[in-house]
Amino acid sequence: MPTIVGPVILAFGLGALIKWLSDTRVDFRPALIGGTVAALLFTVGRNLFGLYLAHAGMAGAFGTASSPAVPMMRL
Repeated sequence: MPTIVGPVILAFGLGALIKWLSDTRVDFRPALIGGTVAALLFTVGRNLFGLYLAHAGMAGAFGTASSPAVPMMRL
């Protein structure tokens, strides 16, 4: 259950950004669909990047920048 809460909140947040920050008038349903697609792609990309970091060797790939990357991918 907790794994679905994050993407749902992200989908509503991105949908709200699409609705209220666009230059044209956007209805809520298309904005929510766009937010859901963006949240899905973001979540898949985050998980794939976390998988890459887990298996590729952090220090060699990122050097000093690996220390902030590890906690961000474990959320």
